[in-house]
Amino acid sequence: MSNRNIRVEPVAGLAVEDQEVEIVERKGLGHPDSICDGIAEHVSQALAREYLDRVGKVLHYNTDETQLVAGSAAPAFAGGEVLEPIYVLIVGRATQQYEGAKIPTETIALRAAREYIDEHFPELEFGTDVVVDVRLGEGSGDLQEVFGEEERTVPSANDTSFGVGYAPLTETEEIVLATERRLNGEYSDDNPELGEDIKVMGKRENDRIDVTVAAAMVDTYLDGIEAYRDASTASASTSRPSRPSTPTGRCRSTSTPPTTSKRVPSTSPRPAPRRRWATTARSAVATVRTVSSRRTAR
Repeated sequence: MSNRNIRVEPVAGLAVEDQEVEIVERKGLGHPDSICDGIAEHVSQALAREYLDRVGKVLHYNTDETQLVAGSAAPAFAGGEVLEPIYVLIVGRATQQYEGAKIPTETIALRAAREYIDEHFPELEFGTDVVVDVRLGEGSGDLQEVFGEEERTVPSANDTSFGVGYAPLTETEEIVLATERRLNGEYSDDNPELGEDIKVMGKRENDRIDVTVAAAMVDTYLDGIEAYRDASTASASTSRPSRPSTPTGRCRSTSTPPTTSKRVPSTSPRPAPRRRWATTARSAVATVRTVSSRRTAR
């Protein structure tokens, strides 16, 4: 019998795709939770690189506790104004001294946050529309020692943490993920009126998949209500599935009649039920819709 601390057991019950109901949510790039996660990850990478450059190894740090306080704005067609900026607080612990050398961890974190915001949110002006503060203490000596034991090639865990993963994605998960990535990717590159704050919710009941897209709009690029409606309709049309694993695509926006259904062959390795995709805000049964709200950009 193996001494490795690995246990594998069969899952009791039905697989997710064989269950009658499945609900999937995807928070896009500009969702507050995603902003915090993205900044924290970028700060972590920056600290790790800086430690390697300065002392030759990664020292103890935790920077996963980023907080965001919402600002306020006065949206208006053709451009409103930010009344109160978004406030981001990066907190955690990071080793600031090693063998007599001082490491400016807070400066490194602030620089990394600015890089991330400038790269992913070009409509936000750092320091004006979004304010970032950093408060990094140092971990206790015993935690730093456990992390940096010389005889270990891989640092020991210094907390009670578990990692959980699963694969492959279900069809509903693939559709939700592809929808958010498409809207926040190739579509938004050519349509700057679509903001990064996008949330996608997928609901499958038996063989029917309904998806709701909440997409914020940047008011600077919309000169009136008609432009706003056109942008909403266009983003709804873009949200329809284009993946070969989706057997049937039927899309309705909130302001246009249904399009003709188009059947796409399934590439699923096992027989899959025929899925129906709908986009509408008028029916509780067919609830794929695009819910848009104006977002102010300077």
